[in-house]
Amino acid sequence: MTTVHQVYTIRSFRSSKDRDFPKALRIYDAQTHPQVKTDSREIAHWLDNNQSRKEGKFYVCGLYTGTDLVGYIEFIHLPKERFIHFDYFIIDPARRTAGAFYTFSEQMRTFFEEEKLEWDFVTAEVAELDVVNGVSRYAPKLIRVFRQVGFSEVVAEYDQPLLGVEHPDTAIAAKLLLLSRVDMEGISKARY
Repeated sequence: MTTVHQVYTIRSFRSSKDRDFPKALRIYDAQTHPQVKTDSREIAHWLDNNQSRKEGKFYVCGLYTGTDLVGYIEFIHLPKERFIHFDYFIIDPARRTAGAFYTFSEQMRTFFEEEKLEWDFVTAEVAELDVVNGVSRYAPKLIRVFRQVGFSEVVAEYDQPLLGVEHPDTAIAAKLLLLSRVDMEGISKARY
């Protein structure tokens, strides 16, 4: 009988000089649509200047299967609001398996505990990049996997915030997904 064991790890980069950070950015760059992509230099800047952020802490993490870097995660934790927002959650297509997204998603909860992040809500956006049909061909699949790990879709008109004032074309329609730490049937407009 043959047994295969996979080890899934999430590692937070502390600076743009971290060994695998450039490789993680290459995964991000290769797998992110230009209309929803933050400039890699800006990501490196905020990672290196995280201490200057007063509102929260910016995280960039590598996803590893064994010792191989296979993905990229970027999120911000806003402690005052008890809120975490995912900007990007990417697994290299050549390394995607049926269980990889779910395993990494579950490990994020452990990561939040280890980092002592207090939260009530986690959000993510799924951009609607197809202007003809309103939803990109990947959006329904991505929304489905987020739902399978506990997220719900906020039923409201939502536009992704601008990726900088010089990029008005990035304010595009998106689906907002929400994970509540406790079960909820709805959320007030004031909280939204």
